[in-house]
Amino acid sequence: MSRAGGPGRLATRPVTEVMSSPVFSVDVDILLGDALEAMVRTGRRHLVAVDSDRAVPGRARRPGGGRGVGA
Repeated sequence: MSRAGGPGRLATRPVTEVMSSPVFSVDVDILLGDALEAMVRTGRRHLVAVDSDRAVPGRARRPGGGRGVGA
């Protein structure tokens, strides 16, 4: 079974049941190759790029990692 649980069930589940945790973040200035290497090494399909204030100016996903909000 996927993390989503099945057709029709996803919309009724709390976000905390399907989100990645802990959040995997990188600095917005990291090189793409370094970010992809870290994603592969840690088995993550998504990451959050944060600035020096830890604000979230964007999101990236590994190629083939699926689609999601903001993808």
